[in-house]
Amino acid sequence: MEVSINYRLKMNNKCNCPNPPGGIVECGEGQMAICQIKNGKIIGRCVSPGFKRSPRAQLKWAISVLSKYSGLDYRYMDIDEQIELLKDGKIELDSFTGDSVQISFTLPKTLQKYLGISGESSDSIEGTI
Repeated sequence: MEVSINYRLKMNNKCNCPNPPGGIVECGEGQMAICQIKNGKIIGRCVSPGFKRSPRAQLKWAISVLSKYSGLDYRYMDIDEQIELLKDGKIELDSFTGDSVQISFTLPKTLQKYLGISGESSDSIEGTI
């Protein structure tokens, strides 16, 4: 007996990783694509907001997610600084231990639209198992 499963995954949100080592993290349209370089290795993440949120709540969500992975203390940033950080799509920090943190990210499409920025082009993956 042969079973065939057709699939189509829409991968609409891409994030280019910092060079070196480079690479791409691909996520769904509603997710934030995050590429972190740690000890020379790529750590890719696709993070979902969890539920439908207002654009203002999505801003806070995105900043808090980035803070979690980068160590960035956003509590002392005003809203305009937070928006600029989100529009920039990358964080580069040096820690007290001498380690550097490099993160690039692409926001979910709804948040990109709200902020007036555009992300990577849409693609899809198709195949048969």
